[in-house]
Amino acid sequence: MAEPTANSRPHLCLVDHSYHKTTASNRFLLDLLGRGAELTVLHDQQWNGGPPVTARAINAVNADAVVFFQIRPQRALLARLRCRNLTWVPMRDDISTRSKRWQKLRPFGLKIISFSGEIEELAEAAGLACLRLRYYPPALKLIPSRGPAPTVLWWYRHADISLPLVESLIGEQTIAELIIRHAPDPGQPVLHLPKDAYRRWPIREVHGWLEPEKYRELVEPATHVIAPRLIEGIGLPVLEAMARGQCVIAANRPTMNEYITHEDTGLLYEPETPKQIELAAGAGCGQRAHEQVTQGHARWQSESSDILPFILQRIERRNPLVAIHRLRNDIRD
Repeated sequence: MAEPTANSRPHLCLVDHSYHKTTASNRFLLDLLGRGAELTVLHDQQWNGGPPVTARAINAVNADAVVFFQIRPQRALLARLRCRNLTWVPMRDDISTRSKRWQKLRPFGLKIISFSGEIEELAEAAGLACLRLRYYPPALKLIPSRGPAPTVLWWYRHADISLPLVESLIGEQTIAELIIRHAPDPGQPVLHLPKDAYRRWPIREVHGWLEPEKYRELVEPATHVIAPRLIEGIGLPVLEAMARGQCVIAANRPTMNEYITHEDTGLLYEPETPKQIELAAGAGCGQRAHEQVTQGHARWQSESSDILPFILQRIERRNPLVAIHRLRNDIRD
């Protein structure tokens, strides 16, 4: 595979879940890579019973580097790729934490871009080159007041965040409204509310995916936002709520607890033993979360410039640990 010349844009092949075409959770990375490289995206359909991306399809792109976004590259696939410059962007909610599985990826010179501290630890323990990043979106206009009583937004996305869990977290506290967005992930059951739920709180329900303007109208009135999953890859819904200055209620799990400090920039709970979480303790959390996102986005804009050079720099397979040290020095020089 020829190296890109100084006068040409490098060509990247990105292997990604087709589901991200709906969620757009990969948009920040697509936009970033597209500014510096030609980008061919191949969509894996296995999540909905469709075909996977094959080695033949990847080889046909004839790219300078191949990037797997969340898709876990299988060793049999890696062995059939002509391109030897390979990067994986794993998500914390979709990985194995067994160290032996990570070590088996080392012979392929696979590099890791990590958005979680746990992933960084796994990669480095396996001798894989790792670029650790922390993504923050742009901060949005802060809405200072949303009414005297809390308004809670719950995106029903996964059955792990169930109505009994939400009832435990709110407890006997008075709220102005519970806004429920019904948009479950593929394979998750439909949520049916019992009649007594409507007697307990004022409830407003919205079904399906919404246009951006309608979505903003839905989420902006909320003072508190319940994180829709117990574990996140990056946690874009959480970060977007923080960017709006809302108090996030999240499980004390990655990656939420890598962004949120309890009763400072949000509220954390233990999912195995959920109990009433004091919504009033979230006063000021949204403001501080908004400040954190503002500062974090400035850092992200600087650090994200390391991504493309990291992807394009090849790992020497003969001595992975030496190669990792050399690669890090090359990126920072």
